[in-house]
Amino acid sequence: MKLYLVRHGKAGDSETWTSNDELRPLTEDGRAEMLAAARGLASFQLGLATILSSPLARAAQTADIIANALGVPVTTVSSLAPGCLLADIGPVLASYATSQSVMLVGHEPDFSEIIGELIAGPSGAHVKMKKGACCRIDIADKAIASAAHDNSKLLASGALVWLLSASQLASIGMQTVVAPGDEIGNPTTTH
Repeated sequence: MKLYLVRHGKAGDSETWTSNDELRPLTEDGRAEMLAAARGLASFQLGLATILSSPLARAAQTADIIANALGVPVTTVSSLAPGCLLADIGPVLASYATSQSVMLVGHEPDFSEIIGELIAGPSGAHVKMKKGACCRIDIADKAIASAAHDNSKLLASGALVWLLSASQLASIGMQTVVAPGDEIGNPTTTH
């Protein structure tokens, strides 16, 4: 399986946000940056059937932007909320064992820790996901199939293929030819 992990884009300042943190949205700059990054992701032709997203507003908005660019639906997965562990995503990935590619949209420091465990085992590897970054990890199908019953099978089962920042993805997207009037529309979202 090709597993893509995306950290949500730039969101409002958590220090000055006065409402429930789960509702804290992407900033205007964050939306613009994710639109550009999504165009870069679209140029990779990822072959995704779905995008799985944390239920928090900033992650859901990020997932919707990417979904629009890729033409795939979004499914909200509560276990991708902050505090997500590798053990939490094992059953989720196992339920998509027949998929060749899956994308998860979530938070830090969760994703950096999950990536580290996937590529290096329980001791982890030092990985830092910036806002809007995406990485691809290739995981053996055998490990994915076993993950529903034994999350330890995911430890050190993956190979980090690439890790790109939002600005790198945007740069790739700028090199892609877009037809006049080709704009990203509204997503198909399942919550």
